[in-house]
Amino acid sequence: MVALSSDGSYLVAGADATYVFQRQNGVFVEILKQNCTIATDIVVAVAISDKGDWIVSGTGSGWVYLVPNKVAAGPAAAIPWQAPNNQYIKSVAMAADGSAFAVLATDRTVCNVYFFSLDSSNAATYFPGMPHPDAAWNKPLVGCNFGGLSVATNGSVVSAVGNVQAPDLTVTGSVSLWGPHFGRTPHITGRTAPQWTRRGGI
Repeated sequence: MVALSSDGSYLVAGADATYVFQRQNGVFVEILKQNCTIATDIVVAVAISDKGDWIVSGTGSGWVYLVPNKVAAGPAAAIPWQAPNNQYIKSVAMAADGSAFAVLATDRTVCNVYFFSLDSSNAATYFPGMPHPDAAWNKPLVGCNFGGLSVATNGSVVSAVGNVQAPDLTVTGSVSLWGPHFGRTPHITGRTAPQWTRRGGI
């Protein structure tokens, strides 16, 4: 997994660790290696904000690492978070403006979407400032075994897609949206509705 900042100044790659590179004189130089909490774990998803000031990665053992990358000072210590209920990470997504990120995790039966705020003006939900950093909210996608994830540029809308496989191997796709246009409360109220049925997955 790899991701680039909008101007290509930063590159993040996932493998046995989270690797962050900065372009210096036309060459990418490694500036951070964030090891996994579990030595045998692997990074399966990465994302980065447009300016490269926030980096997030997720692992096969359910760990998420948020790396503050202040351009003037370089990367700071990662802020870890672990998905509950033995879930592993399927996807991560970062708002382009760095105001939020989301995580899609699953235990192969139920998927959950977790939303994390990086808006420091609200101390109650500001992920890096919490005594015990946690998601601002999470929503279940019952029966979704796999999925993808996206966050709007300003963090105002989160979208997730997942598969539900029936005994006859028919696969139904379900798209979910959360945000102010889909309910009374921003980021919280969601709608889920089947959009298609396909064989073989999305």
